[in-house]
Amino acid sequence: MAAFAFLYLILIIYSIVLRLSIRAQIKESGSVGLIYKIQTATVVIISFASGTALNYLFAQTAMDWLFQYIPTIICVAILVVRQRVKVHNAT
Repeated sequence: MAAFAFLYLILIIYSIVLRLSIRAQIKESGSVGLIYKIQTATVVIISFASGTALNYLFAQTAMDWLFQYIPTIICVAILVVRQRVKVHNAT
């Protein structure tokens, strides 16, 4: 169980670092690149798979299942990027 907690800690820290590193690209071009999308998908898949593994190993009730996915929700919330639409006035 401690190994999963360590994995979740690493994934959340990696999500924060990844989010902070993409800020310059978003400011410059207004969108995110393919590499960011691949890294984001990888983090979400790993955290979801870890939660599912913990559910099969340790969960006994439905509430236990829900608690295992909290780190996945945290990672997704950190990594969601809203793309801003640039409007150019032609006046």
